[in-house]
Amino acid sequence: MNKKVLLLLIITTAMLSICGCEIYIFNGIYEKDGEIIVVGHNEMNRQMTIERGTKIIFKRSLTTSESCIEFLGNGSLIAQGTAEEPIVFEGEGKGTITYVPPAIGVGEFILDHCLFEELRNDIFCPNPTTIEYCKFKNTGVKTCPGFSGSIQYSTFQITNNRISIWIQESSSTAKIQYNDIEGGQKGMYLSHPPESIIGYNNITNCTEEAIYSWVYDYTVNNNYIANSNGKSGVDTTGEQCYNIIFGSYLTTPIEDAGCGW
Repeated sequence: MNKKVLLLLIITTAMLSICGCEIYIFNGIYEKDGEIIVVGHNEMNRQMTIERGTKIIFKRSLTTSESCIEFLGNGSLIAQGTAEEPIVFEGEGKGTITYVPPAIGVGEFILDHCLFEELRNDIFCPNPTTIEYCKFKNTGVKTCPGFSGSIQYSTFQITNNRISIWIQESSSTAKIQYNDIEGGQKGMYLSHPPESIIGYNNITNCTEEAIYSWVYDYTVNNNYIANSNGKSGVDTTGEQCYNIIFGSYLTTPIEDAGCGW
């Protein structure tokens, strides 16, 4: 039985009943056989809401191997799945969801119970951003520079990305808690002011620093860091990090870290 996919763009609302044909939603974004297909470069300056259980595929085209959705101005993305029906973002070639700093206004990103798989590019997020209970495979999360607001990255899992979490220069306050980061080069790259909470994360098996601070000395507490930066075992002194001060540390992994599904 064909499934129904709900894609809400603030100006237009459409319930799409799939019939095996292509239904164009917006520029290079169309729906076919119960899936949302993204081809080429697509600009979005309105709210896009994706229903649980939806699959979004970033495809190659005849002219480019990279496809993206670029949110401009007040463009925003609300993608809230469930453990039973996650929202899946999948790349064929390179695909990415980006956000460009607006002249006026800031759109909101909410990602909940989403799976980002083989996009081979980072997800660029604005402020405010909330990411919870998501999985990222060969895909990282990067904030846009120059914003002010709140960032909350919690209870998600990232595996085998070059830089798993990258907080760029901004006046944002970030909460990065209860995440499970494994593999890749750097677990976290931080270049924003230190008024942030970074705690109760598992960061393991990074080829470079588990947490790298570009300018500031950051104090972090209650993270489990191990087998990174060319060192073996649990980090109790910050030697597997750079410009990082341990207020406290954990010697066993945090069971509640990660997305739980």
